Amino acid sequence: MNPSKKIDKLREEIDEVDQKLMNLLLKRFSITKKIGQVKTSNSIGIDDNDRENKIINHLSNKANNDLRKEDIADIFKLMFNISKNLQKIK
Repeated sequence: MNPSKKIDKLREEIDEVDQKLMNLLLKRFSITKKIGQVKTSNSIGIDDNDRENKIINHLSNKANNDLRKEDIADIFKLMFNISKNLQKIK
């Protein structure tokens, strides 16, 4: 297989993974909105730094050095920020 076709094939695989990631993100953020409603109705603060750190540490351990902890933190901190913004929407 020539390199161009091989790259095209691999990009198709990435496109499939991206679609799955998008579906999972939409599901995650839908749940986030529900958590925000519970927090708001019970006067619970949005920020939970302990939970965020536990998630990053847990996932870093699962990554088995395939991804640096800093990279995992960058990805998930962005998701956490989006989640917090969604929790503030009433």
